[in-house]
Amino acid sequence: WHPRMLQGLLHFGQSSVNRRSTAKPEDGEALRKELEEACPPAHRVLVEERSTCMAQQIRTVAVPNEEVFVVCGVPQLGALTQALSRPPQQGGADELARLAKRFVPVWPLYALGYVVIPGGLMLYGAAYVVENIVAPALDFEVAGEPSGPVPVTGPPPTR
Repeated sequence: WHPRMLQGLLHFGQSSVNRRSTAKPEDGEALRKELEEACPPAHRVLVEERSTCMAQQIRTVAVPNEEVFVVCGVPQLGALTQALSRPPQQGGADELARLAKRFVPVWPLYALGYVVIPGGLMLYGAAYVVENIVAPALDFEVAGEPSGPVPVTGPPPTR
């Protein structure tokens, strides 16, 4: 990830979140163009490649001469419509396979979400309980009594 790409993506994210409550479906093309200008690599991955993958999958599973209902994001709508209106390319499956190889594996996210973070929280909680509940409960000092060995007073024991 290049810092300028990340900066453009964050800028786009901030502006789209700010406009979320006032955005209309007609604003989708403006949002897509803003993403394309702010961060072209992210636009290529999030809009163009995703639309290509979706179009290929739709063509694969759709029944010929039947209507298809597709749910997609507003930025993908225009690109997906264009991709589906073009005739299928020769080697489209090869392009889809090439794009699939580029995706990030998901198992590290699962490991982080289901092992590392809960384990860290559990260790933090255990340390808190030991330090603030168990240790004070095991402390046998009574106020006013000295800590350490208690001096023995009185006569020595006889045999």
